[in-house]
Amino acid sequence: MLDMADIQQALRAYPKLHRYGFALNGSSVSTDTSVSSNAKNKQASFRALTKRYNPDELLNSVYAEDWQVVLQPQQFETGEGSLATDIMACSVAVHALRQCETRKSINHRYSAAQICQHIRSYLLSQIICEPSQRHAYRQIRIFTGHVIVAAYHLGWEIQVSDDGQCYFNLSSRSGLLIRYPNMQDYDINGWSS
Repeated sequence: MLDMADIQQALRAYPKLHRYGFALNGSSVSTDTSVSSNAKNKQASFRALTKRYNPDELLNSVYAEDWQVVLQPQQFETGEGSLATDIMACSVAVHALRQCETRKSINHRYSAAQICQHIRSYLLSQIICEPSQRHAYRQIRIFTGHVIVAAYHLGWEIQVSDDGQCYFNLSSRSGLLIRYPNMQDYDINGWSS
């Protein structure tokens, strides 16, 4: 398991790193780059409405389905949070990334956001395998920053593009990528994740 000193090393190496990835020139924190600004505005207004009538449901995610809490954690976050204290999420990311083999030269690279989706899928599978630990697993929110900290801890080569996206050279045959799908590619109960 990681400790705060391990996370601090990654933060010293990448000062612009936060829970949701890399900050770009003072830009605001984005929890999900695949969501359009229009959808974010609708989500924000719905969140405000929900907060007004039932704050416990939003803040504690007690009534949400397991898949929604694990695969869409940004809907239940109330603030930016601090990557420096996300020990459990970073430790889960390290555990999951140990299943992956890095490659020096491959044709395809995976972004930290894509790997994050696979790790969320892995976490959801653990809820199904260990129902007695369901409540504990639901509290773990995995974001792109956790994946980057885990990759740094494991000594992976981290490639940061100009737009702030982070990429890794991974084998497409890695256990994490084969066994656990990128849930962004699927619709669940008619709702796209």
